[in-house]
Amino acid sequence: MEKNDRETKRNSLIGSGCWLKKYTITFIVVCLIVYSLQIYYGKSFVYSEESLCGDGLIETFNALVYYGDWLRSILKNIFMNHSFSIPEYDLSMGMGGDVITTLNYYVLGDPLNLLAVLVPARYTEFLYNALVIIRLYLAGVTFYIYCLYNSYKPEQILPGVIIYVFSFYTIVVSVLHPYFLNPLIYFPLILLGVDKVLKERRPLLFILSCALSAASQFYFFYMMSILMFIYGIVRYIQYHLKITKDLAKEIGKFIFYYIIALMIAAPVFAPSIAAILNSDRIGEAVAVPAIYELIYYIKLPIAFLNASADYYVHLGYSVVGALAVILLFIRTKWKEKAELKVLFILETVFLSFPFFGHVLNGFGYVTNRWIWAYCFLISLIVVEMFPDIKRLPSAVQGGAGVTVLAAIPTFYFRAAENKEKLLADFIFILSSTCVFAIAILMCKRIKKEAEMMAYIVIVVMNSFFSMFGFYAPVSGNDISRHGSLGSAYQDLMGGPLCVLEGLDRERFKNVRIDTSNLYFNDVRANSAIQYDINSISFYYQTINPNTNIFLHELWIPKSWEGRNVDLDSRAALMSLSGVKYDIIKAGEERYLPYGYDSLVQEKDGYVLYETEHTLPMAYMYDSFMKKEEYEKLSPVKREMALMQTAVIDEADFNLNGLVENVVEDLRFEDTVSDYIITGADGVELSENKFMVTKENAFISLKTDCIGRVERSFGFENLWYEGEKNTFVKITDGIISKKIEIKSDKDPQYVNIHKFLCNLGYSESHGNSYKIIFSSPGVYTFDSIKIYNQPLEGIKGWVEERKNAKIEYSFGEDSIHIQADTDKNGILYISVPYSIGWEAYINGEKIEILKVNGFGMGICMGEGKHVVEFQYHTPYMRLGMMLMFTGIIACSVILVYDIKEKRAASIG
Repeated sequence: MEKNDRETKRNSLIGSGCWLKKYTITFIVVCLIVYSLQIYYGKSFVYSEESLCGDGLIETFNALVYYGDWLRSILKNIFMNHSFSIPEYDLSMGMGGDVITTLNYYVLGDPLNLLAVLVPARYTEFLYNALVIIRLYLAGVTFYIYCLYNSYKPEQILPGVIIYVFSFYTIVVSVLHPYFLNPLIYFPLILLGVDKVLKERRPLLFILSCALSAASQFYFFYMMSILMFIYGIVRYIQYHLKITKDLAKEIGKFIFYYIIALMIAAPVFAPSIAAILNSDRIGEAVAVPAIYELIYYIKLPIAFLNASADYYVHLGYSVVGALAVILLFIRTKWKEKAELKVLFILETVFLSFPFFGHVLNGFGYVTNRWIWAYCFLISLIVVEMFPDIKRLPSAVQGGAGVTVLAAIPTFYFRAAENKEKLLADFIFILSSTCVFAIAILMCKRIKKEAEMMAYIVIVVMNSFFSMFGFYAPVSGNDISRHGSLGSAYQDLMGGPLCVLEGLDRERFKNVRIDTSNLYFNDVRANSAIQYDINSISFYYQTINPNTNIFLHELWIPKSWEGRNVDLDSRAALMSLSGVKYDIIKAGEERYLPYGYDSLVQEKDGYVLYETEHTLPMAYMYDSFMKKEEYEKLSPVKREMALMQTAVIDEADFNLNGLVENVVEDLRFEDTVSDYIITGADGVELSENKFMVTKENAFISLKTDCIGRVERSFGFENLWYEGEKNTFVKITDGIISKKIEIKSDKDPQYVNIHKFLCNLGYSESHGNSYKIIFSSPGVYTFDSIKIYNQPLEGIKGWVEERKNAKIEYSFGEDSIHIQADTDKNGILYISVPYSIGWEAYINGEKIEILKVNGFGMGICMGEGKHVVEFQYHTPYMRLGMMLMFTGIIACSVILVYDIKEKRAASIG
C-alpha cells in the first residue's frame, strides 16, 4: 500500500510537469506588472534612501560586493598563491570584525550569492537585481513542489502560489531586504521534509533543507525551527488522529535529524550563533507591551486584503485569501482540515500579541518578521479551498467590492490625506475593478480554465494595488528611495571616503580614519570595506561586542547597538584608537578635533586632515589600573586615564609581576563648569526633569568663558518618555551637535542613557548655550555637567606610549610586531578582543588579556621580541569537524534509504 502511494505521488509529479511552464509564464507576466514602476522609472532594487544611507545600499548591496571580492581572494590564494587560505578577519569591518559572522546575516551561506564571484564589483548591482527575481521564482517552485507532493492539482495551486510569491511581504522586502526572501524558498522544503519523515520515514530532504537554511542565515532559521516544530506536532496528530505514545519517539527522531543538519551547517552556523549569543544585543532591555495599539487591530483586517498593519505585518492576500479562510471554517466540519484550522488560529494569535513577535525575533524588539510563514499558511489554505471558491461566482463578484473597499483606506493612509494622490489612487482602483469585472464576465462564457485565470486576475490586481500604494510617486513613493539602475556602486563609493582617491593607500594601511560632524546620513557607513581602509563608522547586525562596550563606557552618543558614526571628535579618544586622519565637509573646519591641523587633500566637498598627536595601533603601557577603579571616573577622566595606563578587566589576573597598579599617579586636569538656566521656550522646568510641550523647544543657560579646552556636555541617565525617538541639540551659535535619544516605547529601544556630547576644542569657548529638544515629551536625568578638558598634555602622553620601539603590520588574519623595549610592560593592540586571536612571543604562546575594555594586551618583558597574533574564526574549525561527521551520518542514512527502496521494489 505504501509503495502504491509513493508511485502515485511520483506519477503525479511527473505527469504534472507542465505546471512549471504555466507557472513560469504567469510569473513573468506578474513580475512585469508588480515591478512595472521600477521598469518605467529605470530604478534599481537597491534601497538607498534619498541621503544614500539606506539599508540596501550600505548593508545588503555592500555585503554582496565585498563577498564577491572575498570569494575571488580565496580563489587567488588557491590558484596563484597555492595556499588554501580563507580570510577570516578584516580590520575595515567595523573597528575590526570577523568576516564569517558579519556576512552570514547578509550573504554568506546562501548558495545563490556564490554567483558574486563571477561579477566585477561595479556590475554587482545587476546580479543583485537578478537575484531578487530568481529568489521569487524559486519560492514559487518550492511551494509548488510542496503542494504537488501533498496531492493538490496544479490548477488549484496556481492562485495560491501567486499569493505566496507576490504578497505585500515580498513587495516590501524584495526592494528593501532581498535576503528576507530566502525563508520563502527554504520553508516549503523543510515542511516537505517533515512530511516525508512522517509518511515515508525518509529524512534526507529534511536534513539537507535544514542544513541549507541554517547555513544561509541563523536569524530566519531560528524562526523556522520554532514553526517547523509546531507544524510537525500538528501533522503527527493529523496522521494519527490523536497523541500516541510514539510521539516522544518521533520527536526524538526529528531532533536527531535536526542535529545532523546543524552539524552539516556547522562551519558557518556555529560561529554565527556563538557571535550572536555573545553579542550585547542578547538580553538587552526592550519594551514588550501586553497588546498592540488599537490602530494595529483596526488595520489588521484591512492589511489581510491589502498592504500592511505595522510591526512588519506585511500581508496583502486579496479577497481570494479572505474567501479561502472563511470557507475553511464555514464549509467544513471542525475535524475536516483541522490541521489548517489549528495552524491558522495559532498563527493569528501570534499576530495578535506583541509577546510572540518578541519571541520569534530572538527575544529582541517586537516585530513580526516571521510573517512569511503566515503567507505560506494562507496560500496553502487558498490551494486547499480553491475548488470551493470556484463554486461561488456571485460571492467572488461581491468580493471584488470588498477588495476595492479595503484598498481605499490603505491608499488613504499612504497618501497622507493628499487630495491629488487620493484621486490618482481612485482612478487606478476603478480601472482595475473594470478589468476584474470584464474577466468575470468572460469566464462565464468560456471554458473552465479561464475561470481559474479570473481569480488569478483578482490576486494580481491586489498585488498591483499593493505595489502601487507602496512604490508609486503619488502614493507611498518608495520608488524615490532607490537609485537609478546602474548607479549603486558609484553611490556606494561616493561620500566622505572619496577624498582618499588619488592618495597612496599605504599611508592608511596601519592607522584609522574618522569623520567629524557628518552624522549617519552623511557618513556612508561600511564603505571602509570597499576602500580597504580602517574606519570608525559601521552599521552591521553582528559586531564584536567589545566595540560597543568600549564606546558605551566612554559615553559616545549612540543609541543603536549595531551602528556607530564617529568618536565624537574627541582628540584623546581618537589618539587612543589610532585615528591619524579626520574627514570633514569643506568649510566646516571649526569642527576639527584638536591637533588635526595638517591639510592633506580636498575633493568633492570633503577635506582630509592629519595629526601628529595620535598613537599607533600597537603601543606599550608600563602600568595598569583595575576596572573597578576606572568605572568610578567620569567619561572625560576615563579618556585621560587610558592615555596614561592600561585598564584590566579582572582584578585577580596574573601579570607575572611585570607591571604595577598606579591609580594614585594618574594626572587629571579637567574641570566642571557651573551653569544657570536663564530662560526656556516650550519647556517646563522641575528638578531633574524637563517637560517639553512643543517641537524644537529649548532652554538657555549661562556658564563661564574658558579657553584652550575641549568642552563637552555630559548627560547621565537621560531618559525620554515620548513617541519613539527624539534629538537633543546643544549649540553655542557657532558649534551645534546633536544626540539621538530613544524612548522605551520605540520597538528598537536599547538601554542606553549616558551620553557625552563634545562641542570641540576652542581657544575661547563662550558662556551662552541652548539645549534644544526636537520632540515633545518628558526628559528626566540624574545630572547634566559641562566638562572642560585641557589637551596640551596629549603630546607628552603620546610620546610616553611610543618610547618603546614598536614596528607592526597587519597581514591576512595576522598581526606582526617587532618590539624593542627598555622596561617591562603591557603591549596593547587597538583591535577588538576576541577569543579567536592567539598570540606568540618569540614562538611561545602567551595569554591575551582584554585591555581598556576593548583591545588586546600581552605582558612583555624588556628586550627585543618578535610577536605574532593569529586569528581563526571561533568554532569554525570545530564546525568543519562537525560537518564531516554530519556528512558521514547523512551518507549512512542515504545508503540505508537506497537499500530500503530496493527491498521495497523487489517486494
